[in-house]
Amino acid sequence: MATCSSCGAGIIWLRTPAGKWMPANEGLVPYKQSDKGTRFVVDDRGNMIRCELEFEGFPTGMARIPHWATCPNAAKHKRR
Repeated sequence: MATCSSCGAGIIWLRTPAGKWMPANEGLVPYKQSDKGTRFVVDDRGNMIRCELEFEGFPTGMARIPHWATCPNAAKHKRR
């Protein structure tokens, strides 16, 4: 387990299919995959999935929220 250097939250590092490392929140959340979704989750293989986190019915699966979506200091770490 690692922690975010700016907010102190627990994170894990996932390697994306492009070979880059991406921080994600520790806990898994249920999601429903949707092309019109307004949120993104990342699976354990590093694939980004467009989804809804509030939905009716059964979830598509369980995944993690990218840490940049919840970190109050995300802009501080953004590379240009």
